[in-house]
Amino acid sequence: MPAMIKSASMLALGSACASVWVVSASEFVQNGGFGEGVKWWSIPPSGLYKFENNGGYNGSQGLVFRNTDVKKTAPGYPGQALKLKPGQQYKFTGRVRAKKSSAEGAEFKVFMLIDVKGADGKWMCEYWSETVSDTSNDWIRVNGKTSPLPPEGVTFSVRPIAVGAGEAAFDELSVEQLETDPVQAIASSVYRDTAWTGKVRFDAHLAIDTGLTPVSAFKASFAFPDGKGATVKVPAESFDKLGAAITIDVAELPMGAYPISFELRDLTNALIGSKTLTFTRTAERPARKVWIDEHNRCVIAGKPFFPLGFYHSNITPEILDIYCKGPFNCVLPYMSISREQFDNCHKRGIKVIPCLTTFHPGAKYCPIKGIETQEDADRAVIARVNALKDHPATLAWYLTDEAPVSELPQLIARNKLIKEIDPDHPTYSVYCQIDQVRNYRLTCDVLGTDIYPIAAKPVGLASVFARTTQKGAGGGPIWQVPQAFAWKWFGRTGENSRMPTKAESRSMAWQCVANGANGVIFYCFHHMIDDQPRADFNRDWEDYCAIAAEISPFIPVFLADPAQNATGYEDGKTSGRAWIKDGETHLLVVNETREPVKTGLNLSDKYASINPSLDKVEPVLDGDRLSFELPGLGVAMFKLVK
Repeated sequence: MPAMIKSASMLALGSACASVWVVSASEFVQNGGFGEGVKWWSIPPSGLYKFENNGGYNGSQGLVFRNTDVKKTAPGYPGQALKLKPGQQYKFTGRVRAKKSSAEGAEFKVFMLIDVKGADGKWMCEYWSETVSDTSNDWIRVNGKTSPLPPEGVTFSVRPIAVGAGEAAFDELSVEQLETDPVQAIASSVYRDTAWTGKVRFDAHLAIDTGLTPVSAFKASFAFPDGKGATVKVPAESFDKLGAAITIDVAELPMGAYPISFELRDLTNALIGSKTLTFTRTAERPARKVWIDEHNRCVIAGKPFFPLGFYHSNITPEILDIYCKGPFNCVLPYMSISREQFDNCHKRGIKVIPCLTTFHPGAKYCPIKGIETQEDADRAVIARVNALKDHPATLAWYLTDEAPVSELPQLIARNKLIKEIDPDHPTYSVYCQIDQVRNYRLTCDVLGTDIYPIAAKPVGLASVFARTTQKGAGGGPIWQVPQAFAWKWFGRTGENSRMPTKAESRSMAWQCVANGANGVIFYCFHHMIDDQPRADFNRDWEDYCAIAAEISPFIPVFLADPAQNATGYEDGKTSGRAWIKDGETHLLVVNETREPVKTGLNLSDKYASINPSLDKVEPVLDGDRLSFELPGLGVAMFKLVK
């Protein structure tokens, strides 16, 4: 739950446009050593954080956290407001000492973060440092990096944080501005940058400091070979402070593998930044066991597949017997299960998403001993992939779980390595940094975000996460992760720590599908069965099996071709998605709220009849206008017949 970075800042434009490359080593944190006590800092009133003499590094005054209650959580965290610049990248670091409580059930995490709020004062996103839980009473330095800060960011803060039961101390916190590459990445809309028909969209991800220079001061263009020895250079069809894009018919591109490049220049034609990817045009679809098609569907041996499953830890025969009581078709086990366990899953019709998230130096649960360097980790990954890539139960490789953007170079390199040694299976990664999704686009083939709102936040976040994730993925495939656990299992107390109800879990799953998900994988089975009485698990598992049993009959619809969606959805209340199967249009509509919603939609065509299913609704069809009322958290699937 992972080259020098450049930044181009443009000075004010005069008669000529000159680009100035700057690196600022300015110190942004005041009293980062806490020698002046609370000055410049806000400290929560919980009493868990205190300034202590000899609490810092080398006997200086430091900020100390102490909590001995495994059930107590800190209501708030220390922080200091910073004067940072939207569009720029920053490094943050600090010394940390941590000691986890020895009490049974204790969990402890110590880290730093920078958070961002918008003009309305609402949280937008955050960037984490490395996380530690116990440093054996030694002081160590933890580091973090931001991606380019969002252009809409207004308020920025740095926070030293301890979560759980234990003792921690902080000292020498600092933040420095880094050079920020104005061209962050280039990506294509097709699976593994390979196409044989249709159209392909190329996106350049940008980080331009528009506070200094407007977009109109730049020129954006893409270049590709024409197949006759010349290069075709065309301006971007769309261009703003976040990105530039162009869509090309594959038939206009030559056969073979070659570079597609993007350039950002100023008005004097001076190069500001560039990126290149290798694109391949083939005569036909390459032969692969598993791939992602042009409609973002997972395809196994030529047949489309909609992943519906759970995270778990280990897959024993006993667990598999319980798991197969529901109509689930895949599982994501955190443990490195054996080939025999893969065999058992295959016999039961269950696909496996093998986990590689812990194959890193220093990883707490790394399954291989002796991994001390990245080279050690890569060798272990290669061995694991080669041992299982031929197994018929293998669906995709799970590469990373909520890794911070500071690990992007390693994440992108790991994805590249997997694709080189196994062209037959996609890679999958999940993140919680919902407003940073586009930064992770090159880390995997399939993106996902985890939605854990129950019970402190609106259940409608499932829709928001799905829409935001697909946008960040460039419209590509997403497998979403709804909540199937109680926050009390992780130390939270009160009403907001409860398990989602059946209605809430059902709604989150359907919201994911209605807003673009091509797979749904709940988190998680192992906590549900391990962290509560078996009677409670049995009740909850029965609910999730019932939810899956409701979804499963509609999977053939999800795997049909997309149809033009209806319009007129009410923002924050309703959303939906449409498919066409056997000549009939199927329209899925969800109510994202807990209150009934009376609404109407404009259809893409006129229809003669309508057949609703799922929740009871009484629709009124008037040509191309559909009116109905959905109950709170309601779901309806309309079959429209011309």
